[in-house]
Amino acid sequence: MAVTATIQLGSIVAVIAFFWRDLQQVVQAVAQAWRRGDWSAPSARLGVAIAIGTLPIVVVRSAQQRVALHVDEVLGNQEVVVKNLGPQLARLPGLAGMTLLASGALVVDAEGKAAKRKVEVLHVLGEQLAVKGRKLFPKDERVYRSIASVAARQGDLERAAAALRDGLGAKLDDPSRIRLLLADILLLQGHLDEAEETVAEYTAQYGADNPDLGLLEARLLIAQARWLPAKKKLEALRPLVASSAEVTKQVDIYLGKCHEQLGDFDEQLAANRRVLSEDHESIQARIGAAAALATTGRPEEALAEYEAIASSLPPERLAATAEIWNPLLQLRVAEQLKRPAADRDWSQIDGLIDLLEQSPTVSSVQLALLKSDALI
Repeated sequence: MAVTATIQLGSIVAVIAFFWRDLQQVVQAVAQAWRRGDWSAPSARLGVAIAIGTLPIVVVRSAQQRVALHVDEVLGNQEVVVKNLGPQLARLPGLAGMTLLASGALVVDAEGKAAKRKVEVLHVLGEQLAVKGRKLFPKDERVYRSIASVAARQGDLERAAAALRDGLGAKLDDPSRIRLLLADILLLQGHLDEAEETVAEYTAQYGADNPDLGLLEARLLIAQARWLPAKKKLEALRPLVASSAEVTKQVDIYLGKCHEQLGDFDEQLAANRRVLSEDHESIQARIGAAAALATTGRPEEALAEYEAIASSLPPERLAATAEIWNPLLQLRVAEQLKRPAADRDWSQIDGLIDLLEQSPTVSSVQLALLKSDALI
């Protein structure tokens, strides 16, 4: 995609003239900070921000991840419009879109391994930017959170936790967000005792009024299989986060899990449907709703929902998600067993098991049990 930018020189000159004295003050502050090695002065930090803002930067985005790249040299540009593939080609693996250049050449936007490599490059560049930020602003808690965020996206939770511990050791003015994020990372790692200690330290220092803390405490209770206290915590938290649709969605998804474990299947269905009323594509909520339908004696509706979920996912993701393929397989088998023997069609069941056989996430023992359950 090409970007066309226009610069109104007259406007720039007018702005510089109007703020000339302020700009002089900023330049002097930057010079002093450079000599002293102390960038704590607001004017000096503003100067750095202005300098960064004047650099030619391209923001690259992959899914929900974005990183800014400094442009050393513009080699050329060409305006193109990338079109998504039509419905006939939409399911072709490795392709996302295509465009025609002015020369008439066809250019295809490739996914798959190339896209994965691009994401890896973005992660590396994001980490480099965060590390440079740490050198410039070692007392700014945001740089430690940025380093941890990049590491977590790469799946390196150990490195993410180490970056946050470095932040806590840097004697920051306000390490509250770092401490909370560290507890989150520890919870993801399964270090429940250490996560609980970190939560207790946060509560002792900052109190228990933060809704983010409440959600973290509920998740910790869920990880400890303490379903009833977790449910009560989430029910008390829900009205406090009503202004945030995203946090409310998370609360309802976790509430659904609690209701399922406590045997409150109607409540499980209601919680997940609240999420789906705002976010029709939430996979977690769709799985929770389908599970509730199956448990409450509505297998046809549950099967239809699981089929819809499975068809919306790439095969490798379906094979890696047992909470989808396991009930789907059971419901498909049950559906066929309702029919007369002569009318039974096992092709979909065979196809799903074939897919699972090719997945490294499904063990041979699991496959043997699945085949036994499927009566094949």
